[in-house]
Amino acid sequence: MFTKKVIVSIITLALILLLTNAYPQTITKINTIKVNLWGVVDDKGNMSLSVRWSFPTSAMYLQIKRAYPNPYVIARNLLGSSATMELRNAKVSYEDQNNSLKLTADVLGGAVNKKQRWTINIGKGADMLYSDGKRAMFLLVQPVGGDVVMIQVLNINLPKGVSDCKFDSKTGFFPTS
Repeated sequence: MFTKKVIVSIITLALILLLTNAYPQTITKINTIKVNLWGVVDDKGNMSLSVRWSFPTSAMYLQIKRAYPNPYVIARNLLGSSATMELRNAKVSYEDQNNSLKLTADVLGGAVNKKQRWTINIGKGADMLYSDGKRAMFLLVQPVGGDVVMIQVLNINLPKGVSDCKFDSKTGFFPTS
């Protein structure tokens, strides 16, 4: 009985090795830009925001730093512009030791209160990973181009008294009551 199990195991292992070598697979390396966003929404709908873009290689980081010597320009391009909210007290800096770019700012109008419900525009295509009455966590994965992917994790501390958190990934809106 024992030898039968050994023989079956050896044959199974041999088949796995043969099939693995018969169909070699090419593995494409994907560079991942990690974006961590931390936001705290106050009772007026304004958000204290901290964002860190971490680049996968020193070469990519230096390429971006050379293309955008003024970090405020790249932050403006990465965040885009919106008529619904405004950045105040923005501070942007390169962090050479971490191959990253850091932004801290106050976002006026980060959340809008309509009919006793706070609504935050997270962005289309995001997934809500966690939510309770105090905080919510979202994930958004976007191809940037070629072999680069941007993974964004957004952590939001919600205003006091929030409950009934729902998220619509098609519209990108996160209404709470």
